[in-house]
Amino acid sequence: MELHAGRYGPYVKHGGVNATLPDKDRVDAVTLGEAVALLAAKAAKTKSARPSKIAKPAAKSAQRKRVA
Repeated sequence: MELHAGRYGPYVKHGGVNATLPDKDRVDAVTLGEAVALLAAKAAKTKSARPSKIAKPAAKSAQRKRVA
């Protein structure tokens, strides 16, 4: 878990999940528990908002084979 100062304000990062800190003035006072709660909420929100991956048909140009 890492604390970063990003372009849009401070955030915590763990793995592939980034969670913005709600109060910019409390960067030095954020606790491990608060950071874990923010990351868990963000991970739950992100997983439910993502559409499932469905196999798409290949493009027509990829289906054609070049004959030399």
